[in-house]
Amino acid sequence: MTLVPPGGGVLPVDKPSGPTSHDVVAGLRRVLRGEKVGHTGTLDPFASGLLLLCVGGATRLAEYLKDLPKEYEAQVRLGVRTDTDDREGAVTAKSEAWKELRREQIEEGLSGLVGTHPQVPPSYSAKKVDGQPAHRKVRRGESVDLAPVEVTVHEMDILQMKLPDLYVRVVCGAGTYVRALARDLGEALGVGAHLTELRRVG
Repeated sequence: MTLVPPGGGVLPVDKPSGPTSHDVVAGLRRVLRGEKVGHTGTLDPFASGLLLLCVGGATRLAEYLKDLPKEYEAQVRLGVRTDTDDREGAVTAKSEAWKELRREQIEEGLSGLVGTHPQVPPSYSAKKVDGQPAHRKVRRGESVDLAPVEVTVHEMDILQMKLPDLYVRVVCGAGTYVRALARDLGEALGVGAHLTELRRVG
């Protein structure tokens, strides 16, 4: 059975939690014995879900596909801040103030993140600082100052509330860090937050 038609194509892959997007690309290259493979946007290693891979002649489509809106289902833990804005990092602060939150307050916090606005990328990210990924500099103990980047969030809705865990659906444009949205939601609510689960569904 062939994975892609002659001349190439776009292959949807359900990435499991654990491997990087580059690991998935490298694995497919081995299976296809050196065929050109490109991706249309990366997922953090702990994230799972849809990864669109362009194979062969279709790699030229990657630059167009990466700008399409992406849909995620995410789990946010309120009341705990981490240095990576996700579950992989060290806890930097805790708050019990989430116990006082009402659904209306959380919905208002989510609505404040919808639209086009500047977002500060996580310090543990692949954003380049002086030619190096920011996460490498931070892990060496160096400080980084990442400039805000304009991102667009089309929709952000509550799927379920089991506080302090909040389950949300996010539709956003390219370049948006969902873990930064979790962080910013926590700041807007005054309790802190980080991302604990992320799955791309569309």
